[in-house]
Amino acid sequence: MAQCLLLDASTLLPIAALVSQTASQLIYNYPDGTVAHLDFSLSATHGTVHHVGVPPEHRSSKGGAPIGKALVSVFINLCLSSSLTLVPECTYVSYILQKLPSHSIAQAGLSIEW
Repeated sequence: MAQCLLLDASTLLPIAALVSQTASQLIYNYPDGTVAHLDFSLSATHGTVHHVGVPPEHRSSKGGAPIGKALVSVFINLCLSSSLTLVPECTYVSYILQKLPSHSIAQAGLSIEW
């Protein structure tokens, strides 16, 4: 995992190790059978996040692990490793990316198309 822009490595790495990927989703399966997911599409030059879904009972505001941020972090790393421009169509993703310091984004080499 190249970058940890949203979470520190000690938080991100154990979660990221449990994330599975399909052609259009990153998926995290909770022990209780519920699922968090990030829906995306890829082109030759862009990685677009369409939606991030985390069950209400597992959201960070309710004491859960930051799974939504972890899924976004995994997707950021996917974009970085493939030199893709990230397109945040999901308002949650836009919100958390806008909270990042611009120097952190530039230092990581992440290109974002708002």
